Amino acid sequence: MAKFNQYKVFTTVIEEGSASTAAQLLNISPSAVSKQIAALENHLNVQLFERSNRNIKPTEYGLAFYRHCKQILMEVSRAEDSLRETLDALSGTISLTLSKSLIRSGIFEYLGEFTANYPEIRFDISLSEKFEDLQENAIDFAFRIGQLEDHSRLIAIPLRKVRPIFCATPDYLTKHGHPQSYTDLHHHNLALLPANYLSYQVRQFLKQQQVNLYSIQHHRVDDIEAGYQMINADMCIGLMLDCTVERQLSEGSLIEIFPSIRLPEKTLYLMLKKSEFQLQRCVLFKEFIKGCFRESR
Repeated sequence: MAKFNQYKVFTTVIEEGSASTAAQLLNISPSAVSKQIAALENHLNVQLFERSNRNIKPTEYGLAFYRHCKQILMEVSRAEDSLRETLDALSGTISLTLSKSLIRSGIFEYLGEFTANYPEIRFDISLSEKFEDLQENAIDFAFRIGQLEDHSRLIAIPLRKVRPIFCATPDYLTKHGHPQSYTDLHHHNLALLPANYLSYQVRQFLKQQQVNLYSIQHHRVDDIEAGYQMINADMCIGLMLDCTVERQLSEGSLIEIFPSIRLPEKTLYLMLKKSEFQLQRCVLFKEFIKGCFRESR
């Protein structure tokens, strides 16, 4: 198949009626124009131009082929323009995934602000506790916490530090007392998520504190939101990420149980695919989220 550049040279020579003028417009040498035309003729096995010392004229075959070439070049140009408009458009859909544990973290408030600024952009949101393959599942962004595996095809942007905390309502603590040490948790009602929800660092920390929560009868729950509701219903002490209950802690509707003996911190990341080219809406979202977390520090 002939090269695209050959079509470009061929149509320019016909439109300008001169190989030298075409060479100037295309910013190549006259000899390069001649070589491109010769290569195209050899490929098609047909003479496209009648040549003389003074001028160059298209043959009947050359004129017929020109009309097709011009149409092809126009279609390519329209396709390029359409692609540029798509890349630059402040519309379309951004797909993202995050853990249920982050629902109350303020991320959705940031999504609301972004939508207010760019109303033509929509979100496709999925909640998952596993690390989704962004490439395979065509996901633009992921919010993830903790130590990340080595993903050579991904970019991880650190947003903030987060840590799990034990907390309860003032009414619960008034009725059942305030634990003074982690071992006191054995004597309280707790809402426990499955053990695999806790990071290795948190499990080791609790072990060092001589706490084995899962050896004792407590409330069990497999959903972080249900655990939050149980805490607020004065039923128990629960384990939440500090970023999800910051407002309640500030207002005093929840109280952190061990503020001076903190569980290990982890990092919240914004994950995205490595790519030389990014849609404008994705570039905007990435910078917007970075700015939101920067201002919240």
